[in-house]
Amino acid sequence: MITDTLVFLFPNYTNAEFNYWSNISTIKKYNLNHIINRLKQISKIKKKSNKYFVLDEYLDTLISELIDNSGCNFIIFNLPETHKNEILVTEEVIHDSFVPYGPIFAVHKYNDIAYLWFIYNKDAKAVNDSINNMQCEDNILQCQYMKSNLIKNNYDWNTKTIYETFNINGISLKLEDIDNYWKTIV
Repeated sequence: MITDTLVFLFPNYTNAEFNYWSNISTIKKYNLNHIINRLKQISKIKKKSNKYFVLDEYLDTLISELIDNSGCNFIIFNLPETHKNEILVTEEVIHDSFVPYGPIFAVHKYNDIAYLWFIYNKDAKAVNDSINNMQCEDNILQCQYMKSNLIKNNYDWNTKTIYETFNINGISLKLEDIDNYWKTIV
């Protein structure tokens, strides 16, 4: 609904970050009507540069809310653009660098920030404890660990056993399957 309103009010405007985060998360803090009314107010700003500046600022606020509700449990700030002989720091490089700490569900990089969804919070915390304030090339990495609640207990009535699942965006995977799959690719 928010994306539809954005497209309607600002037909030529694109914000890939907002689109990304709105597809994988939800806004809980702000009322939908409040958001739509705010977007309508912004669309009425006369000066185009002011309008898009205010819109970008507002969408940044919404993106922060979406990130907080996405289950992302580890963020790295101030990543260098390249490392070791000018190798670009991409999502794949980030994944490969941190997967030794534990299974990672997803990585998203935006400018000099990387967002990681570790399956287990303990792995995200271990990375945070290891690399926070570490120097990488000329940059000092700033990290943030957030406990996520992506692992849930379930009960199988047929076998009368409790099992854990990793749950995100309508995806539910048994942890035992994730562990076995992850061990085959590391």
